[in-house]
Amino acid sequence: MVVVPYDRNRARTEIMDIFRPLYSDPSVTSNPDQHLIVLQSMSDNLPAPLKPTKAQLETPHYYGIDMIASPSLRDRLITLTAEVARSFITDLGITREQREDIGQVIIWGDDPLNEMSWELSQPILEKWDWLVGPGWKQRANFWRRQRGAPLIPEW
Repeated sequence: MVVVPYDRNRARTEIMDIFRPLYSDPSVTSNPDQHLIVLQSMSDNLPAPLKPTKAQLETPHYYGIDMIASPSLRDRLITLTAEVARSFITDLGITREQREDIGQVIIWGDDPLNEMSWELSQPILEKWDWLVGPGWKQRANFWRRQRGAPLIPEW
């Protein structure tokens, strides 16, 4: 079976549509308490991989964190400053604040919300290794093996 990449632009659009209430209203983006209220009101209707964690519902944070399809990574991002979290999420290219779309994330298969199908690029893993941890590198190498690409070396 051949697995093909999911269209990153489509995934970005789908995720942005889900979270439109969090970023379309300046009173929500500029007010941490309002952000938490809106996130709580959305939580029952969110797909399982995007349901907010306890930390998300209790800790003011940058809205882009909510768009990551990995609860454990979201919880790690919440512990960082908003600027660092924003930089990471911008590097991934999953929000409207994306940098040039140069393939920092490849989403394999047909479910962009399955974190196991996310392959982070080597530059992302090198820059953010301290944040994402070894599991994301192992996952990247799994996907690289599937397509016969060189594995990312240990560092």
